[in-house]
Amino acid sequence: MQTMKKRIIRGCLRIAILAVAGGVLGWLSSILFGERALITEFHVAVTLGASIGILSGVVLFPEKALLQAAELREQKMGSRQKNWREAPGKERNMAIKAITTDSFRDDVLKTRKPVLVKFWAPWCGYCRALAPALESIEKQYENLLSVGRINFDTETAVARRYNIHKLPTLLLFINGTVAGFLIDPSSEKEIDAFLKKMLRLNVGGLYGKHV
Repeated sequence: MQTMKKRIIRGCLRIAILAVAGGVLGWLSSILFGERALITEFHVAVTLGASIGILSGVVLFPEKALLQAAELREQKMGSRQKNWREAPGKERNMAIKAITTDSFRDDVLKTRKPVLVKFWAPWCGYCRALAPALESIEKQYENLLSVGRINFDTETAVARRYNIHKLPTLLLFINGTVAGFLIDPSSEKEIDAFLKKMLRLNVGGLYGKHV
C-alpha cells in the first residue's frame, strides 16, 4: 500500500511540475508577444488551477485514491478466480489414472513401485494446466514409478488423512508411506528435480542409479 501511495504521489508531482512549467512558459510568452502569444494569461490560469487541484488531491485525499485502486484490483482478481471455478469440471488431460478412496489401498499403499499422487479439483485451473506435465513425467519415469490423481472434492477422506489444504499438491508414496511432497509446482522441471532427489534418498540402489 505504501509503495502504491509513493508511486501515485510521484506521478502526480511530475504532472504538476510539467503543468507549472507550461504555465511559466505561457506567462513569458504573453509578456514577450502580447496578444499574439499562443499561450495567454488565461491558459496560465487554467494550467496553474489544474496543478493546484492535482496537488490538493494527492495531499488531501491520497487514501481515497489508494482504496479505489485496491478495490479495482480485488474485483479483477475475484473475476479471475470466478472464471477458474466456473470452468468445465473435467481435467484437460485424462490419461493419468484416477485413484479413489476405495482403490487407494491397492493403487498406492500396497503397490511395490513408488507412486506420485496429484490432488486436484475441477475448479482448480492450474491443476488442469499441470496435467500435461504429469503425463510427461509418467512417461519419463514409467519404469520407476506410477502416477495417479485424486479428486480433492470427491475423495475427501483421503484428502483429510494427508492434510491436503492447497491445490495442486503432489505426494510421493514409497512403500505405502509419504516420502515427500510438493505444493503448487511451477513447472515440469521442478517436479523432475523433486522426483530425482526423493528417489535417490529413499530407494537408493533399487531405483536411484537410474535417475
